Amino acid sequence: MEDQKYAALMNKLIEVSERTVRIETKQESVDRRLSEIEKEDARQNDLLAEHIAGTVENRKQIQNEKERREALASAHEKLKGRVERLETTPKVKKFLADRIMWIALVAGGIAAVLLLFKK
Repeated sequence: MEDQKYAALMNKLIEVSERTVRIETKQESVDRRLSEIEKEDARQNDLLAEHIAGTVENRKQIQNEKERREALASAHEKLKGRVERLETTPKVKKFLADRIMWIALVAGGIAAVLLLFKK
């Protein structure tokens, strides 16, 4: 009878130790997975930080490009105004010269007609 109790106790002890080993094995597996997840999380955080830094840098570059284009547009408008002012004088002179030539031609024609009628 005592041998049966001893055998039953030993079987229970073996069963408990086998369960303990299985639980420890599962715990090690879970720990390994958790470690891998933490490494992946750290890598993802690094990538996200790099992306954010790149986005900020890209935003700065876009802002700089926008400011440069606005400065160029402003300079272009100023130069365009200067060119128009510089071209205005020759245009006015040409216009006036053309009108004076027409007046001279008309006056010459009138004078020629008058000379013909005076004879």
